[in-house]
Amino acid sequence: MTMNVIGIISEKDILSSIFPDMKEIIESGAKADFEEMENDYTGVLDKTFADLMTRAVASRYADFACHINNVVAKISSYSSD
Repeated sequence: MTMNVIGIISEKDILSSIFPDMKEIIESGAKADFEEMENDYTGVLDKTFADLMTRAVASRYADFACHINNVVAKISSYSSD
């Protein structure tokens, strides 16, 4: 049976559903109350894996000839938001 990766989940995915990103904080002009956001984590408990996961997954076989700069460039190209 062949299985395809449809997404991954990381700590970043979970935390980004609780906390705003810097762009949102700057645009709102308000002082962010991170402690309040932290205490209001219960909203994430109702979400499913599919709600939180990163769907744009890129993978690569281990290739020691690949320079770290190439890897960083590839990752950056997927981070369009």
